Amino acid sequence: GIDGNNFQMYGALNWELDLFGKIRHLNRAAKAEYLGEIENRNAVQVSLVAQTAELYFILRDLDNRLAIAQRTLDSRKENTRLITERFNKGYVPELDQLQAVQQEATVEANIPELKRLIVEAENALRVLIGQNPGPIVRGLENSQQDLGPEIPAGLPSQLLLRRPDIRSAERLVEAQFNYLGASKAAMFPSISLTGIIGAASPDLSTILTNKGFFAGAAGGIFGPLFEFNRNRARKREQEYRLIEVTKAYEQTVLTAFTEVDNSLYGYRSYNEQLTIL
Repeated sequence: GIDGNNFQMYGALNWELDLFGKIRHLNRAAKAEYLGEIENRNAVQVSLVAQTAELYFILRDLDNRLAIAQRTLDSRKENTRLITERFNKGYVPELDQLQAVQQEATVEANIPELKRLIVEAENALRVLIGQNPGPIVRGLENSQQDLGPEIPAGLPSQLLLRRPDIRSAERLVEAQFNYLGASKAAMFPSISLTGIIGAASPDLSTILTNKGFFAGAAGGIFGPLFEFNRNRARKREQEYRLIEVTKAYEQTVLTAFTEVDNSLYGYRSYNEQLTIL
């Protein structure tokens, strides 16, 4: 404040002694939540890579199907021409000529559908890579792709702990455990310290010197004596929440085991199918 030639400045600092671990638990909970969000980001990246690869394989399959349909259409047109000539000369009945026309039209009608599916696949891919709708530059065909390496037998189930969805769920359990610890600590008294630091001087030139500074500190003990029931209810809420996130973690692990088991069997069965084809 300024009063004539007198100048005063002061500020207040507040902090709390963490005697029962409330602040420590809250810090650990915040860190666990932060690490959980990082794992969520990793899970999104893994899903994005998988979706991009899957869509590209679908796109190249559609390209192959379109090429087959166009070659088939050329063959059907030639067949229709030959059957029509034979019909005009009386060598075959009209039914053969009509069947040839029908088969040609069936193949020709399939081409616009394949082109539409190709455009949709291209646009879906460009959305995943953050681009506007348009064509996609082609690479190797599906038949030219290298198959993945053989999955060795006896892989430990601990590998599942690398999955970002499991690690994120684990971090949520850790965070909730610390929130429960903080709610328990909140039932005990807390010691709050308040410090006042400032400066006072009759002259602006001496306001920042040692003579111009003054400081004071005060301490107080505050307890939840009048909010015991409320704090107990909050602790019970955090206990139920811990049970909830723990069950969610167990469900995440169970889902991961199921997905991996399905994928391993699918890998073997698709290889068998490919060999037969």
